[in-house]
Amino acid sequence: MNKKLLLLNVFVLLLFLNIVHSEIVIRKYDFSQEQKKIINLNQRNLIAIPINISKSITPCEKASFSVLIYNNGTYREDYRLEFEDFIGKAYINPLVRINPKQSKLIKFDLEPDCSVYGKIIPKLKIITEKSNLFAEIPIFFDIKREYNFTIELNQNIKVCEQETNEVPVKITNQAKFANEYEIYFEKETPGIKLSENKIMLNPSEVKNINLKIDTKENNQKNSYILIAESNLGDLIVKKRINVTIDDCYDYDFYTIQGKICSDQESINIGIANKGKYEAEFELSLLDFNEIFDLSESQLSIPPNGSKESSLLIKSESSGLYNLKLQSSIAGKSISNEHSFDLEVISFYNCQRPEITTKEVWTKHGENYRYLEIENKGIRSGKYKLTKKNYPWIEIQENFIELGPGETQKILLGTYAGENVNWGFYPVEFLIEEVNTEQFYGYTVNFVVFDYSIPEFLIEFRCMIILFVILLLIIILFFILLLRIRKGKSKRATVLIIIFLLILGLIILLFCFPFMKGFYGWQSYKINQTVNKCESYLNDSVCNSTLYHSWNEDSEYLIFLDKYFYDPENETLNFSAAKTEHIDITIQGNDTRLTPEPDWYGIETVYFIAEDPHGAEAYSPEFYLHVLNTKEFSLFDYTLDNYQGVFTAMIIVLVIASIIIFFLKSEEEKETIEEE
Repeated sequence: MNKKLLLLNVFVLLLFLNIVHSEIVIRKYDFSQEQKKIINLNQRNLIAIPINISKSITPCEKASFSVLIYNNGTYREDYRLEFEDFIGKAYINPLVRINPKQSKLIKFDLEPDCSVYGKIIPKLKIITEKSNLFAEIPIFFDIKREYNFTIELNQNIKVCEQETNEVPVKITNQAKFANEYEIYFEKETPGIKLSENKIMLNPSEVKNINLKIDTKENNQKNSYILIAESNLGDLIVKKRINVTIDDCYDYDFYTIQGKICSDQESINIGIANKGKYEAEFELSLLDFNEIFDLSESQLSIPPNGSKESSLLIKSESSGLYNLKLQSSIAGKSISNEHSFDLEVISFYNCQRPEITTKEVWTKHGENYRYLEIENKGIRSGKYKLTKKNYPWIEIQENFIELGPGETQKILLGTYAGENVNWGFYPVEFLIEEVNTEQFYGYTVNFVVFDYSIPEFLIEFRCMIILFVILLLIIILFFILLLRIRKGKSKRATVLIIIFLLILGLIILLFCFPFMKGFYGWQSYKINQTVNKCESYLNDSVCNSTLYHSWNEDSEYLIFLDKYFYDPENETLNFSAAKTEHIDITIQGNDTRLTPEPDWYGIETVYFIAEDPHGAEAYSPEFYLHVLNTKEFSLFDYTLDNYQGVFTAMIIVLVIASIIIFFLKSEEEKETIEEE
C-alpha cells in the first residue's frame, strides 16, 4: 500500500509541473554517484521509473530487474525496449503497449557473458513508436571475478635416469560454470612434455593430465615454471617444479674378450648394475642369429653386482663380426643398444708365430745376428724353429715360448766364408707349434757384405756426384790461390782451412752415412714411395696375411697349408692361377715365387686346393709385391736423410766463394793507397 501511495504522489507531482523538460533523478543503490537522465516530456506520454537496477552477481549468473513505465499521454502508446553496451543474453519482451494514463511494471532478466567480470553499466533504452520519445536507464552490474581453479602436483620430482617418467597433474574447476584451461611451461623444456595442453572442465570437475619426463633427452637437475591459464576470466596459476635426476637403474655392458678362436664354444658378456635397485635385465641378439646365440636372455642383478651370459658360437665361420645386442630392464622404459666387434679367428691363426725380421745383414766371417719372432695369435704356444737351406747359417736356439702379442729374439750364427759371394740370400724358415704340429713358413733375406769403402762407392751415380763436387772444390781452391797471389794474409790461410774442412765434410757426408747407416739405406730403398704398399692398395690389404713383398731378382716362399684347412685332415693338392711376370712353382705345400729378371711391381693371384674326392676350394686373391731395390742410389738416400745439412753446406760454399772472389789481399790494398 505504501509503494502504491508513493507512486501516486509522484504521478500527481509530475502532472502539476508546467515545464517543457524535467529531470528524473535515479540514485544508485550500490554506487555513490548519482546518475541523471533527461526525458523529453513534451507530449507527457513517457515516464520511466527504475525500480530495481543494481545487482552484484558471479560470472555466468542471471540477474532480475524491473522498470515502471507510465503513459501520461492522451492516446495509447507502444514502447520498444532495447539494450546498449551489453554482452550476454537479455530475457525481456521487446515491445510493450500501454493505454493512456496507465502504467506497467516491466520485469526482465539479464545474463552477462561468462567472460565478463568487474563493474559494468549497460543501458536500457525505451523508445515510443508514435511520438518518437526515448529514455535511457543505466543498469548497474558488479560481477565478481570468481573463476577459481586449482593445480595439484608434486613440485619436487625425483626421477630415474634413462627412463621415461610420468607425473600426474590434478586440475580442479572451482567455479560454478564450465571453463577451458591452457597449461604450458614458461620456457622451453627439453625432455619434459604435457600429455594435454588444453582441457575443458565442467563446474567442480576434476581432471588429471600427465607430465612426461624423458631423462634420455634431459638428464640435468632443473627447475621449471608450470603455468595454467583459464580461458574465461584470464586467471593464471603458476607452480614451480624442481626435477632431480637419479641413477636408479644405471648399468654397464661389457665383453670379456674381443677375439676368439673358431674352435672355442663361447665367450662371456656381462652387465654390471651400477644403480640403486635390483633389476631384471633382458638381453637379445639383433643380428647373426644363425652363427651366435645367448645362453641366458634374462639376468637378475642386485645393486653394485654383475652377472655374465655366454655368447654361444654355433658355426666355425671365421671373420670379423660387428655384433649388436639390445639390453633392457623389465618393467621399465629403459633400453640400450650395444655394438662391439668380435673377431672369430681361424684355428690356424689362433697361434700364429710370425718372423718379423725381413732382412738380416751380415759380413764375411763369423758373426751373430738376431731373428725376431712375434706371436700375432691370441693363444700362447711353444714353437720349434728350423731352417731349410744355406748351411752357413745356424740357429743357436730352436725352441721358444710366446704369449699373445709377445716378441722374442732368436740368436743366429752366420759363417759366410770366402766362397759365399756378396749379395742377397732368401733363407726359408719353418716354425712348428709343438702341441698341434702346425707349421708356419717364412722367407728372410740374408745380405752378405763387407765394410770396404771401395765397395760402398761402387755405385756409378754416387761416384759421378762425388767427382763433380771434388772438381768444383778444387777449381774454387785454385781461384782462391790466384786471388790471394803473393799475399800472405792470415785471413787467406783461414779461408783455405775452411775449404779443406768443407771438402772433408762432403766426403764424410757421402761415405760415412753409407757405412753408419748401411741398414737404414737398405730400408730406405725398400720403403720408397714407389715401393710402399699403401701407394697401391688400402691399409686393410697391406696389413693382411694376403699381402707378400720381397726384393726383385730374388725368390719368395709361401706355405699354402697356412691358408687352407681340411676338417678331415686329408692331403690337399694345390694349384695357382696364371700370372704374367711371376713364375709359380708348387711342390706339395711349398709354393716358390720367382719374378722375371729386373721386373718389379704388383700382381694378384689366387690358389686352388683340391681334396682326393675332387672337391675344390678357392683362396682369396693374394697380392704379390716385388720391390724395386736397384733404382735408388746412395745419393738419393743422402739427400733424403741429410738434405738440411747438404743445403746448408752448399749455401756456405756459395757465400764463401763470393767473399773470396771480392776479397783483396794486403798488397792490393797497399797498391791502391799508393796510387
